[in-house]
Amino acid sequence: MCTTLSLKCRMKNLGLHKKCSICRKKDIELYDNAPSGYFTLSKIGDIEAVNLFGTEMLGKESKQLISNPFSIFVSEDTPAIFNIFF
Repeated sequence: MCTTLSLKCRMKNLGLHKKCSICRKKDIELYDNAPSGYFTLSKIGDIEAVNLFGTEMLGKESKQLISNPFSIFVSEDTPAIFNIFF
């Protein structure tokens, strides 16, 4: 049997889930449509996600970049800096 308190908690939970979903959608829109290139890298430096500007910067589609090492796009004069992090 469902109590009033239990029902209120479930309804509040549902409302919070909807708000989280809306926030996630906004975050995705901000990431994808940012005016600069954003790359999400794995611990070993592989590309896990890239926004639209990032794909334009590198002249490749997202599916061509995902799972590839970001290091292949690092200029020849800066690998030491990149290697500090990966």
